[in-house]
Amino acid sequence: MTGVQTCALPIFDLAPGERLIVQGDTSDRSMYFVCDGSVRVEFAVDPPRPGDSSSASSSASSTASASTASSAAPTSVAAMESTARIVELARLGPGSCVGEMALLLNRARSAHVTAAAPTRVLRVRQTELDTLVARYPGLRRLLD
Repeated sequence: MTGVQTCALPIFDLAPGERLIVQGDTSDRSMYFVCDGSVRVEFAVDPPRPGDSSSASSSASSTASASTASSAAPTSVAAMESTARIVELARLGPGSCVGEMALLLNRARSAHVTAAAPTRVLRVRQTELDTLVARYPGLRRLLD
């Protein structure tokens, strides 16, 4: 076939229960397409803020905040999640996209995304998306 170029975007395999996106994270400027398997989109209801020593039940804030493993915050993601109530919002399969809201709107991640089964995802970073939009301007209309 002529005129078809191969794609060099990275593909990741996730084990069931493995977290792809952490709610509140701002460090990963990427979106992901589910190739195989399925993911759960989950929302942590009233998680404690990093460094907050109070429990989720005594927290007055409803701000969704999380910490990544590389963060210097004294509260770990696991500790915060153990006191937060997790609500499953959706279960998505092949062809679905996750992480696009944070990427396109330049915001913190609004929800957790966790593999529900053995899952393969394709990652598209901000720079790669910009290149695609520059090459195919019609793509911007689809994303807006």
